[in-house]
Amino acid sequence: MVRRLSLLNGVSILAVVLAHAGGWVFIAMYYWADRYFPAVPASYDPAGTLPYYIVLALRNWGSFAVPSFLFVTGYFIAYAARGGQSRQPTLSYKTVLARLKVLLIPYLIWSAVIYVGDALQGNLRSPFVYLINLFVGGAHPVYFYIPLLCQFYLLAPLVVSVAWAKPAKLLIGSVVLHLGVLIVRYLHLFVREMPVLQTATDLLFPMYALAFSLGMVWGYHPQWFKEGLARARHGLLVVLVVLAVLVLLESELVFRTTGVRWGAGPGLLSTSLYSIALIFCFLAFDSISLPFPKLFQRLGVATYGLYLLHPLVLEFFARATQKFAPKVLAYPVVFQMALTAATIGAALLFMTAVSKSPLRRWYRTLFG
Repeated sequence: MVRRLSLLNGVSILAVVLAHAGGWVFIAMYYWADRYFPAVPASYDPAGTLPYYIVLALRNWGSFAVPSFLFVTGYFIAYAARGGQSRQPTLSYKTVLARLKVLLIPYLIWSAVIYVGDALQGNLRSPFVYLINLFVGGAHPVYFYIPLLCQFYLLAPLVVSVAWAKPAKLLIGSVVLHLGVLIVRYLHLFVREMPVLQTATDLLFPMYALAFSLGMVWGYHPQWFKEGLARARHGLLVVLVVLAVLVLLESELVFRTTGVRWGAGPGLLSTSLYSIALIFCFLAFDSISLPFPKLFQRLGVATYGLYLLHPLVLEFFARATQKFAPKVLAYPVVFQMALTAATIGAALLFMTAVSKSPLRRWYRTLFG
């Protein structure tokens, strides 16, 4: 199970980079078209083309990644707090704080690198703004995950006993939280003038609590899931395929109706269900090997470092392509794949170089 979860982390970090590379492809489609097709008017709109839908699919199908990270985190927290057969599990805040230290120091370092880069480009902010941004992952939009993960770690000592003794209540409570925020998010699409709805839609914790709770309950009650998934796994695979189609249909319907681009996270009902279905499918078909298992195992081990590094490396390669090889931008899917491969390759190479250099004693400080 531990090896399978490490592979799930590897698949998930690949999905993260692929999805965020898709964001740069959309920038190229909408704003850099003159670099590779000068005759295109400023109103060029690629929406509806085949490359557009392929990039959209690769981007939105990566929506399972953060839920899967939290599922794996919940499982390993349950494992760390596991008691005996008749003893209620406990997790000390000393253990939690030690883990938070491993997470936060690299996060602060790479956030500072981003702040320095912004300052060199003339984007200066007040010290108070920098401080507040650190609490919400504001150095870069993708860094929202780190403060969110810390919130779950801080809550974990209070939840482990519930996951062990009253798992059904924990899961039901998580579902209610999730559905409540989903309803508010849908309302906000059509009732923009109510600030309270905007505040509610920004609450990330309820949106991801279900994945974390599922991982923790799985850690304590694997028999609940294994037998059922073994019997229903082929039906679950069909459900996953249907949900993957619905993810595209719903996200595009929301975009064309309201102009709001959702779909790369669990912010829609379809993406929420799809994320859980994919995690369950991955674990249900545990006897099926992935291609390039050593690569995914390596990605799984280096997940946190890759998560921290990839937005910086992605931006570097995207802007370098725009400046020095603009003809590549005319092929969106090729551009997305090239960005993904270059980003993962360069980040892994950098991490490996640090691990084999005199800086190796700082490896954990830099990458967790």
